[in-house]
Amino acid sequence: MKKNKQQTPVLVIGDGATYFVGSDRYPYTIVEISKTGKTVKVQRDNAKNTVAWPDQEWKFTANPDAPIETLTKRSDGAYRQKGTRKCRGVGWNLNGRDKYLNPSF
Repeated sequence: MKKNKQQTPVLVIGDGATYFVGSDRYPYTIVEISKTGKTVKVQRDNAKNTVAWPDQEWKFTANPDAPIETLTKRSDGAYRQKGTRKCRGVGWNLNGRDKYLNPSF
């Protein structure tokens, strides 16, 4: 992941993204970026746990059949799904892919 002079991430097609809900995290890949960088399209990745549950070490592969989701950059600098509002504990990290499922639930 590159950074520009202001130390903000420079988005690159093919880089990872993570959708989080509470402590759970889900992996995505950036598949399209608008010229302004204000709109980003992502697609959910396949993830396979390679160790025995509840341990978690995930192997990611692209899922070209997954729906493409559109994210828009908001005035606070955060990306959110198009048409949604800010919601505590839910959001996107465009600095890499990760997966974690809280084993307590």
